[in-house]
Amino acid sequence: MVKPFKYYQNLWIIWLLAIIPIPTFQNSYAHAGIPHPYCYDDNQILNPAALAPFLEALYTLEQTATMSKSRLTKLPIVHIGDSHLQTDVLTSVLRERLQLRFGNAGRGLVFPYRVAKTNEPTSYTSSGNAALWEAKRCVYPDNPIPIGVSGITLHTTNPQAAITLQVRNTTQLDYGFERVKVFADTQEQAFDLFVDGAQLNFSAGRFLRKIDMAKPTNTITLQNTQTNTSQQYGNLYGISFENLNNGILYHTIAVNGTQYAHLNKAAYFAEQVAELEPKLIIISLGTNEAFGKDFTTEQFNAEVSQLVTKLRQNCPGATILLTTPANSFKHKQPNIKMFAAADVLKMFASNNKLPYWDLNTIGGTAFDWQNRKMLQQDGVHFTSSGYLFQGDLFHQALITAYGQYVADKSR
Repeated sequence: MVKPFKYYQNLWIIWLLAIIPIPTFQNSYAHAGIPHPYCYDDNQILNPAALAPFLEALYTLEQTATMSKSRLTKLPIVHIGDSHLQTDVLTSVLRERLQLRFGNAGRGLVFPYRVAKTNEPTSYTSSGNAALWEAKRCVYPDNPIPIGVSGITLHTTNPQAAITLQVRNTTQLDYGFERVKVFADTQEQAFDLFVDGAQLNFSAGRFLRKIDMAKPTNTITLQNTQTNTSQQYGNLYGISFENLNNGILYHTIAVNGTQYAHLNKAAYFAEQVAELEPKLIIISLGTNEAFGKDFTTEQFNAEVSQLVTKLRQNCPGATILLTTPANSFKHKQPNIKMFAAADVLKMFASNNKLPYWDLNTIGGTAFDWQNRKMLQQDGVHFTSSGYLFQGDLFHQALITAYGQYVADKSR
């Protein structure tokens, strides 16, 4: 039985909130004209002391940002989510703004979603003969193709299968890359991989292959090649584009429909996330669980605990930060299970001394999002301005926590 959110036990209260005037504030993000929600004063990272290891790493990075490449310092961040993140609109705000301040170490993890026949971020393009590949998303755990770092896998038995990727620069950031890391099987039965005619080298891990480019580029073609008859297949789990600079690597891992339970069943997910060497892992899930007809707070809490435990075991040097899902509609009515999911996440974070960001409270009700014209017609997903706004809020909360940490250090 779902336990309703304690402040909204009666649906009429939610309707009442929809007609109460809400003060607005000027948005500091470049996309001006977007009002801040009520509860803006609550836009902070809660349990901030638990974020201290990451904030110290960020402080160290800022001190070394101007040092030479011989003293390379990268700070990888992994942000895990669902359809709210697959477009990379929200996470692009965080990536770009953090890199502008702390240094740009590259575009980070990408996946050829278009070849997998699903929506792809606009910050890069992928192309290839989709007929030569079979795609599996983590939301279909019964499919035997294993799931790795991206939460989605491309499988082929054709040694001629190839994929071309092109990364776009922003107006302020150059995403040309000098190092390519490919997550793929490395067993004897797996095809060899070549980038623009050069073979990728095996790394120390079970799944990682890499190559350094002769000069920075924004485009590569990844080619499967059968170099002996024992090689029969290829699995592609993800690709990380990096440069040789100090700075932030912001990896977005997101697949439409993802729930905590799906990643718990993903064979190689946590192990491959560890190969990204994250200092911070952000988990932004819970929306899809709240739409499930069999949702219970007890089962949801168990799934959250299992994924956090797996990531802690595989990534002992990472701080894990949870975010609560923004409110939305279900069948044109506010989805009260979203409050219940948020309550579980907040209680779990508090009990396990994890930092968390409470978008569910900060953003207000589903009616608030609708009144701001930030919800799409489905009542679940947000407009581009809505996701940009959420990214701005999250960035502000992180930077506020960082500023307070640096101020405390100087006392």
